Amino acid sequence: PRIPTYTAHWLAVEGVQPNIAQNPNIHEDIRLKYSPLVRGSIVTSINENTLIKNNQELKTNVKTDGKDVEIKLRVKHVISKELQIYFEKITTSLLSPSDKLNAFEKESVKQAALQSLSKDKGIHQLLPYFIAFINEQITYSLDNLEKLTTLLEMVFSILVNKDFFLEPYYNSLIPCILTLLLAKNIGTSSAPNASNTLNTNNTDKSLEDKEKNSTELLEQSLAIRNFSSQILSHILSNEDLNKSDMIGKTIKPKIVRTILKTFLDKNRSMGTYYGCFKIMIILGSSNTEIIRWFLGNLSNWCEVVLPLKEDNSTTVSNFTEKEVEILLDLIIEFLEVLKKDLPDLVISKMVDPLNENETQKLKEVLGAAIFNSFLKLETQRQRLIYEGIFFGSI
Repeated sequence: PRIPTYTAHWLAVEGVQPNIAQNPNIHEDIRLKYSPLVRGSIVTSINENTLIKNNQELKTNVKTDGKDVEIKLRVKHVISKELQIYFEKITTSLLSPSDKLNAFEKESVKQAALQSLSKDKGIHQLLPYFIAFINEQITYSLDNLEKLTTLLEMVFSILVNKDFFLEPYYNSLIPCILTLLLAKNIGTSSAPNASNTLNTNNTDKSLEDKEKNSTELLEQSLAIRNFSSQILSHILSNEDLNKSDMIGKTIKPKIVRTILKTFLDKNRSMGTYYGCFKIMIILGSSNTEIIRWFLGNLSNWCEVVLPLKEDNSTTVSNFTEKEVEILLDLIIEFLEVLKKDLPDLVISKMVDPLNENETQKLKEVLGAAIFNSFLKLETQRQRLIYEGIFFGSI
């Protein structure tokens, strides 16, 4: 006789039974072997004759008239006591450290928790709980910049942990990243309002303080959006996801639909448009066709969202001068992605300034406000943007 041997095989992978010789043949399953009518009769008979008789202690809703059998049993995902304590310690250390600790000790505890989350093995059962926790906290903490930063660090720690199998959870994780990129407001609003200052002696000082606070809030909120864009870029550059084509078939189409709806809405905030262009830059870095798709509507968008002020105009802009400046700089960065399509030999020779016809042609594509910002660039950058936009066109 042959010597006994032992081999290992998967009974199930993410709840799906592999179709291999060692596992039961799924084609002989009662669910596939019989028609729904026959299958229902068999299940009803089994439930009435076996389940009900042998399990009277179970609290079920059963009708024994032979017509309907409805059994409601709650199945819980049971995790060990150690993992429950670990989850509580990690979330507490990150978001609710002890008040007895000073600032340095709190930061040390936070970094230790993040390092544990990024390197520890054997905690994969907690992954769905961490994802749900992050989603809930982001939804209700958009006004707390410090907490949002910590949550993004928590997301990044999860992404770099090689012991986690993240593919089933990306559809839950990406929406919370998009929320931070496209949210109307992040942080507590503190925009200046001169009408609230009644004391004329303190008006100038009060306005200066409010403008300073507003600028700091803007910089901090944009830092959150930049961090979110880096995490999104990290996800979309995942080699395993690209091999499985999950990004191209599932993730990217959802993101494109979301930013298209955002881009075409003229009533969005500056931060929302900022996040929208950030996402387009990320997507365009691997496929410039996405940028060219949005480029067709850029001129109309510019005229509606960023109209030029006339000297005698009483129209009030939705954005401050600082916000417009930041947004225009980002749009220039968005346009410069198109130079990826240009051959390297051609790029090195592009030093000639634009002529009048090329300038007029570009203005029609960009819109007045973006074009004015474009004119401030050096000659080579202007030429590269122009050639990138009209590359391949006749």
